[in-house]
Amino acid sequence: MINILLKFINKSGKMVVADPCVIKDTIDCIEFSKVRRGVWCVTASVDADLTLMQFKATHEDARIMTSENETHEVLVQSEQMGFFDDADYRNDKVAVMMPREPYKTMKDGDKWYCAMSHITNTADYGVGVYECGAIADISNGTHKIIARKSIDGTYVEFEIK
Repeated sequence: MINILLKFINKSGKMVVADPCVIKDTIDCIEFSKVRRGVWCVTASVDADLTLMQFKATHEDARIMTSENETHEVLVQSEQMGFFDDADYRNDKVAVMMPREPYKTMKDGDKWYCAMSHITNTADYGVGVYECGAIADISNGTHKIIARKSIDGTYVEFEIK
């Protein structure tokens, strides 16, 4: 088992957990409000075949969590999924200075998607971060998102299974 530890920042207080090819306000793009701002720690584990076994983002100050879990299901279509600051999600301005895959871009957000694809295509073990998000290679199909809140009502952890 290979364990990966990374960090990113949430500035907006909102988080999107989705396949980066999915447009906001659709069934497979889960948006969370009241997310704790600040540094988020990502833990990922891949097995010997480089299959993602665990992918979790936890706020650095999440020591007081409630026992309640919120569960959602989403469909992955591009073999990628991640945790993204809502202000950055499918925002082409964010991708201006980022390396990108040379895919055809047809609509707003496609340049950002190409940057996210570049991260997973070049990252060790298919897991990577940029300033305000984390992304991983993951099998296509339906995946569970488990969200956990702190006792103050803010989201402090997201896990993709």
